[in-house]
Amino acid sequence: MTHRERVLAAISLREPDRVPLDFGSVGGLMVDELYHRVRELLGLDDSVDPYRSGSSANYYDERILAAFDVDFRHLWLSSPDRPARRRLPGGQVVDEWGITWSPEGSYPEVFPLRGAGLADIERHPWPLPRRGWNLDSLHDRARRLREDTDFAVVAKGVLDGAGIFERCCYL
Repeated sequence: MTHRERVLAAISLREPDRVPLDFGSVGGLMVDELYHRVRELLGLDDSVDPYRSGSSANYYDERILAAFDVDFRHLWLSSPDRPARRRLPGGQVVDEWGITWSPEGSYPEVFPLRGAGLADIERHPWPLPRRGWNLDSLHDRARRLREDTDFAVVAKGVLDGAGIFERCCYL
């Protein structure tokens, strides 16, 4: 089976030749420390730049995906005007939404609108992209993955690792 056929079989409740594998989705991220260790164990150089920053899982390395014969490849929106994030002394990161994330994993520790009333929600500093999202690169990557590979193509959370439902829960 191809990667895509394997995933489609599993989704259709047909038995694939093996369980489809994924690294890089929200549930399958490798925190940076683990990523660097796996990269070293595989004898790979450090030539892959992080695709994001301010998280504990910042790398998406095609070489590791190939080494483990991972079936999925991911799409995510990129923005030319990524808001600055603040790193706190304990290693946590406060993102542009005001959510404080853990230093050792990609999970929220402080939910800025917990218990908020309508006035608090209206005063919240909502992030707005200044120049918009880069949809051309997303479209090009989707087309290339679909036409030139046999991988199952899946969109990651579009709001920096989460969809709108998850982002609202984190707030």
